[in-house]
Amino acid sequence: MELKNICGQEYSLIEKIKKGFFGSPKYLILDMNPKKYKIDFVNYSDMIFCTIEMRKKGLAIYFRYKNEEYVVMTIYNKFSFISNDGIFEIQAENITLKLRVKNLKLHKKFLTKLIQQRNYAN
Repeated sequence: MELKNICGQEYSLIEKIKKGFFGSPKYLILDMNPKKYKIDFVNYSDMIFCTIEMRKKGLAIYFRYKNEEYVVMTIYNKFSFISNDGIFEIQAENITLKLRVKNLKLHKKFLTKLIQQRNYAN
């Protein structure tokens, strides 16, 4: 319920097809600051991947850690990002996520759709 209040309703399948987006490729989480959820990504030996879902009012970033599912939520006008040298850094309100890009071609396509959606939503 909180996800719907913050990020808005998810897009229907028909809306996703019309807009041409279906979420992000997988990203490897390198770090999260501050240490939310008491997870130390730097010293944890397993790889933790995340995906990003564009919703009507914001983003939902999903990941799984030790069989628990987590989500970081933000609205479009409260996040910024930097993408450089295979690193994708997202600043969402008071959380910074540092991600490694696994597929550069899909990442660029996702960023294009993300910027379009962000401009459309504001």
